[in-house]
Amino acid sequence: VAQLYLSLRAPIMLTDLRTAEMIKYASNAFLATRISFINEIASICEALGADVKEVAVGMGYDKRIGPDFLDAGIGY
Repeated sequence: VAQLYLSLRAPIMLTDLRTAEMIKYASNAFLATRISFINEIASICEALGADVKEVAVGMGYDKRIGPDFLDAGIGY
């Protein structure tokens, strides 16, 4: 199967089925948590009169966080 993906020049990880499934579940849960978190921050910003978009941009400058999936709104 790995041969099918060689042309993509993307990292290929060989693992067992259960671990692969858990990687997918954990990734999806992490992204859902990230979206839920920024939505909670949006609620706090609304109560305080702060701009959640600017807060998200500022958070995204932190290399440990990054800008992806920091858009408040319906996500999942």
